[in-house]
Amino acid sequence: MRFWTALVSPMAIDLKTLSPKELQALIANASAQMQEAHAAQVQAVRQKIETLLNNSGLRLEDIFPSRGKKAPAKKGRAGSVAPKYRDLSDPSLTWSGRGRQPAWFAKAP
Repeated sequence: MRFWTALVSPMAIDLKTLSPKELQALIANASAQMQEAHAAQVQAVRQKIETLLNNSGLRLEDIFPSRGKKAPAKKGRAGSVAPKYRDLSDPSLTWSGRGRQPAWFAKAP
């Protein structure tokens, strides 16, 4: 019920009567209040989790074994890509379509 009473305020604000500057201030205040409420909620949930873990004699790693482990590192770079574009005046000049566009490609008709 506390949540509902917080939503229904006896002092409702008529947003249509506020100036843009007042609206910006209201938004900034609401944003700051929301961040504070979120931080308090996170802290409360963390406290509940710590209490549960302490009472059960378990660790977080026992409950979520994959949390906190690093993903395996990727090995090396990806292989080269076959060329998609070839210079008509000099067939030895090719471009895969990746990376910076070569000068001969930019000049081509």
